[in-house]
Amino acid sequence: MAVRIKSSGVTLVASLRTVVSALDEAAAAQEKLIRQQARMQSIFAALLRIAKAGVGRAEGGAARRTRSAAARLATARLVNLEKSMEKESVAFSSVSNVLKTRHDTAKNAIGDIH
Repeated sequence: MAVRIKSSGVTLVASLRTVVSALDEAAAAQEKLIRQQARMQSIFAALLRIAKAGVGRAEGGAARRTRSAAARLATARLVNLEKSMEKESVAFSSVSNVLKTRHDTAKNAIGDIH
């Protein structure tokens, strides 16, 4: 069965199987992004704990310098991780919007057939 989708004056014709397959692929991509985002958040939380522990105690001499260097390194990693999470969040939002649009289009096309 062919599905006709009209958008911006262009009519696309695709089989229902093709539309469902594309939706399944998009859903799988979204699930992958969700798993990656959860992993990034756990890494971020661990780095934050490390940074807080490094700054939490004041010690003398070499130990303080070592902790300070570790805190700076952890802070730099946190900044990089935050940037990475922001990029991933934007990508996730974009994919979510595309998936919603695809779903709505397919749903309307199927509704039009009935």
